[in-house]
Amino acid sequence: MQVTAILAAGGRGTRLGADIPKQLLPLGGRPMLRHSLDVFLAHPAVGEVVVAVPDDWLRDPPACLVGLDRVRLVAGGRRRQDSVANACAVLAEGTEVVVSAEGVAQIAAVRKLRAKK
Repeated sequence: MQVTAILAAGGRGTRLGADIPKQLLPLGGRPMLRHSLDVFLAHPAVGEVVVAVPDDWLRDPPACLVGLDRVRLVAGGRRRQDSVANACAVLAEGTEVVVSAEGVAQIAAVRKLRAKK
């Protein structure tokens, strides 16, 4: 089964009021977005993770997104659904299952993926 995970991380998290985007806030010494990525990259069924990010991150991605195999960055959209649509537009050929989660809230999607085994 070819699974592609989509992480919608195109927002800025301004409602949170932090100095940096919510996805980059540290949790246990690592950015929250990296925790989400690592969960999907560790799953044996996930062949690729497409991450929808703010436009400027495509030119200058944060360190937590650099040098990762099986991770592709796409431009996020104005709304979450636009970000997911942008990610769907670049799905790898042969993708049979798509799992979509927010860049900072991956637990529910992983439980659903495990249930598909």
